[in-house]
Amino acid sequence: MASRLNEMENEGMIVYGRPVTSEFQSTQEISELAHKLTARGKRLGLDLGLIYCGTTINWPDEFEFTPILIGVVTFSRYGDDDYKHFDDVPASAFERPTLPKKFWAEVEELGVEFDGEAPEFFLAVGGWTWTALHGADGERLEGVSAEDEGYIALDPPALLESAGGGLKIQSSYC
Repeated sequence: MASRLNEMENEGMIVYGRPVTSEFQSTQEISELAHKLTARGKRLGLDLGLIYCGTTINWPDEFEFTPILIGVVTFSRYGDDDYKHFDDVPASAFERPTLPKKFWAEVEELGVEFDGEAPEFFLAVGGWTWTALHGADGERLEGVSAEDEGYIALDPPALLESAGGGLKIQSSYC
């Protein structure tokens, strides 16, 4: 599943992409755009899609603005209620995927507006989730929640350096 429109899952992700500033009028608009992006990603051989940084469990009855990213998911792990569970994040999660030069312009032609000019790496959630990155010593380095923005920009070189040789991710229900 490339696009993330999570109902019950608690997913923590690293995404190479861009934040969406467009405000959608319906859940159907978001679902249609997610379908188009997923199909495009399959043609490109990438885990490309729309990441809805919240839960869709109450769609379509309860619909309000939720932060969205569009991009390539370079790493993903589903969480659980075991707060002691950590997964290793490989350095390869911060390798920039190759997208066609016209990709972002093509997405904008679909009526999507972005914040920022260039893609970057983000820590993001899918579902009613929180996720955090920890260093080798267990220190929390970055974190984000669906109760907040749903994503946070990352500085991969600084993050990997401060991780002390081992980056780990932890995700669970908000």
